[in-house]
Amino acid sequence: MQPFADVQDYTDRQNAVSLEWNYTEGRARQIVAYIKNALRNTASVEPWHVWLMDYYEFEDRPFLYRQTIFIGELTVNHIREIDDAEIWNCPDKQYPNRPSFYCLEIKR
Repeated sequence: MQPFADVQDYTDRQNAVSLEWNYTEGRARQIVAYIKNALRNTASVEPWHVWLMDYYEFEDRPFLYRQTIFIGELTVNHIREIDDAEIWNCPDKQYPNRPSFYCLEIKR
């Protein structure tokens, strides 16, 4: 995981890391363990699936899909779902180049 400098472009959180990976169930279990450990020191964690980009006009801003769960509900299926989420799914037919971003907030 790499520190992510432009976190304020995506969330009001103070800190972020960037993860580039290929999904496997074993890696997803490691992410679940990482999140559980992080929640010892914070009230919530937000895994995001985004396309890193600059956007300034309304037509360029991504659609944002958010879901909130509690740590006891978190499974590797949640990690797989956010990893599989389609960024370029063209939900806005008027502006087809507008991406979709996904955030899964996990609370203690």
